[in-house]
Amino acid sequence: MTATQAFLPGSRAIEQICPDVPCGGYHSVIFDFDGTLSLIRQGWREIMIPMMVDVLNELNSGESDAELEAVVTEFVDRLTGKQTIYQMIQLCEEIEKRGGKPEAPLVYKKRFNDLLNAHILCRIQSLETGAVCPDELMVLGARNVLENLFGRGLVLYLASGTDYGYVL
Repeated sequence: MTATQAFLPGSRAIEQICPDVPCGGYHSVIFDFDGTLSLIRQGWREIMIPMMVDVLNELNSGESDAELEAVVTEFVDRLTGKQTIYQMIQLCEEIEKRGGKPEAPLVYKKRFNDLLNAHILCRIQSLETGAVCPDELMVLGARNVLENLFGRGLVLYLASGTDYGYVL
């Protein structure tokens, strides 16, 4: 193994992007949840973007679905990693730009979470009943990485833009 590579069991090498970062001496590691460790909420983007396009479409601004989708995709992608409410705040701003009167951002966030929860309900139920092994809904190799780091005595932290209750 070179200084710029690390190997995961059963997988290909992972390139270290910043080889000047000193190795060792770490005490903790922080992970994002959705898409980094967990696949439970996979597909959230495919729920959020059409929902927002539908909201903007109701304003009859004269923009095509493709134009609205481009606008929404840009800000959803730009704000990914922040709490969901920031995407909903931007949606409200887009509504106002088009002469509309938006509802509160929390209204749109609830609408999104309701749609997403309906989309992932069977995944959650499968985990709760044991019909699906948790590893099947984790990013490939995530458990090995977590166990390896934990075994080295590192403290592992989980952070997420997803609401606490949904992460649990």
